Amino acid sequence: MSARKSLVVFLLLLAVSLGQRHNLIQCISQPGDILLHKESADRRFSFLDYVSATVFFHVCNKTINCVKALDKWDDGTGGFAEITQGGIGYDHVKVKITSQFGRGFAFAVEVYGQ
Repeated sequence: MSARKSLVVFLLLLAVSLGQRHNLIQCISQPGDILLHKESADRRFSFLDYVSATVFFHVCNKTINCVKALDKWDDGTGGFAEITQGGIGYDHVKVKITSQFGRGFAFAVEVYGQ
């Protein structure tokens, strides 16, 4: 009976971990924040390789308070996003998105501030 319970727990944990989105959300929201920029970043797979994209956005006389890179794939096979320049408190942000090996990705990047 113990082996059966262990197998059930393992399968449940596996199912939960495989269906995860790889969202990047860094926010210090402020009253009055507005959407400053929204961009889609989609890349097709490359056989036996990684694919990547960089989204850069610069705002004049505004401050970024929130950056969201939202994974559109809900099956756990999407890519990973990271902020490589700027971000919260800056007037610019650069987000690099990299796929998993042999996969593509689809992300929506949103920048909020005032």
